[in-house]
Amino acid sequence: MQAWPTGERIAAGDSLRDDGWFDERPKGRSAAAEICEGTLLIAQREHQERKVEFYGYLLANLSFDPDVDEYLANWLLKVASELTWMQLVLIAMVGRRTDFSVPNVGISVGIGDWSQWGLHEQLADLGAES
Repeated sequence: MQAWPTGERIAAGDSLRDDGWFDERPKGRSAAAEICEGTLLIAQREHQERKVEFYGYLLANLSFDPDVDEYLANWLLKVASELTWMQLVLIAMVGRRTDFSVPNVGISVGIGDWSQWGLHEQLADLGAES
């Protein structure tokens, strides 16, 4: 998924999904409406303000990707809400590793100060200690 707002995706030639994501269901709202409400509730409770914009990108991109059903979308929201801003940045860096140079470091090796220790702990929480 590209991290673009909806308008930019449409301007780039992408099309909104047409798999029923936006259609009301017989006994309730559309999957899009439920995921939108869930996203807003998570964003409302978020204390890390930088994550709120990320939630918006996630919601916007879900409108274009029919491979992500409502169950996966709910799981993605849950995981995103449980990660710290730094962990989201680290995941994004892995996804864009060809865009910049990242030094090869060992987790829990060569920790010089509290900031480095915190970064190492967040990487370890993501399962990077292998």
